[in-house]
Amino acid sequence: MQTFINISGEDNLDYRDQILDLKVLDMIARELGRDYRTLEYQKVAVRLISNLVCGPPFPSFEQVKIARFVKLNIIGRKSVWNIGIFD
Repeated sequence: MQTFINISGEDNLDYRDQILDLKVLDMIARELGRDYRTLEYQKVAVRLISNLVCGPPFPSFEQVKIARFVKLNIIGRKSVWNIGIFD
């Protein structure tokens, strides 16, 4: 995941768009919705999500709409932090 963070954080938005086209954001959302994840994993995932939804120009809503539904388990408590970027 760190590799995707580095690539998506580059100034070239083509890299970000290629990662979005690979549905990496969907994969991360599914992983975070599963069992408890470590806090470090969640921090890395949040950084990647942040890189993938930033702009300008911003990615299309269709590419990033899954990010509205990402909820993280922080210290074993369910759904205490919602990354609702389009709420």
